[in-house]
Amino acid sequence: MIKPHSIGTAISGTLTILTGITLLITASVCTSDIHFIRDGWNEIYSLSIYSIIIGGLTVILTIGFLYVTTRNFPALTILFSILILLVFILTIVCIVMFAVALNDLKDDSFTYTDNLMRNYSNSNTAISSKNLLGTIQKSLRCCGTVEAADWVVKYPDGKSTPDTCCHVMVPGCGNYSLNLKDTIFLRGCANSLYSYIREDVIAILVFNTILAILIAISAIFGFITEGYIRQQYELM
Repeated sequence: MIKPHSIGTAISGTLTILTGITLLITASVCTSDIHFIRDGWNEIYSLSIYSIIIGGLTVILTIGFLYVTTRNFPALTILFSILILLVFILTIVCIVMFAVALNDLKDDSFTYTDNLMRNYSNSNTAISSKNLLGTIQKSLRCCGTVEAADWVVKYPDGKSTPDTCCHVMVPGCGNYSLNLKDTIFLRGCANSLYSYIREDVIAILVFNTILAILIAISAIFGFITEGYIRQQYELM
């Protein structure tokens, strides 16, 4: 007869593996998404890599956990239960750090974009700032920090924007574009960047939270299963 704890162990273990794989994929996508701006979000970039490691460890250890519980190895069952609990602790740390980063994300997005705008005409950083801000504007379909009009102070004529602000980017399309606002993106990049990163951060945060719950449940079933296996050995 199949015991309830065996069913619980199999179900929780399987869900843990699936969630670990989902977290691994989601964190990999986030890492790829913010790779070009990782200097401004080192913490989130590092936490994304950290989440990839957590997802990978979860999958490997939970597969081992299911194997030893199925084969009724009590010592190894308790060992793998402890190991996945250690991953649980790592996941909780990751959740807390992501929550803190998410709380600061809006201010960081404004500061980061504003700094790029400030350095845009700085001779020491003009090339990197120009390229990076251009990539952000082109990728996120935005212009300036708060709005396109932020470029007024950056161009001598007070009427132009970079070509990367244009709906259709061709050389010179940014010239006098503030007079023809229907040809450029009007929303600022600070909010666009915030929304762009926030989606990935929330997704990783959610999957880390679900994973932490499933890991804890799996570990509990592991301890229960280990006790049952030992009882069977004693009866023999």
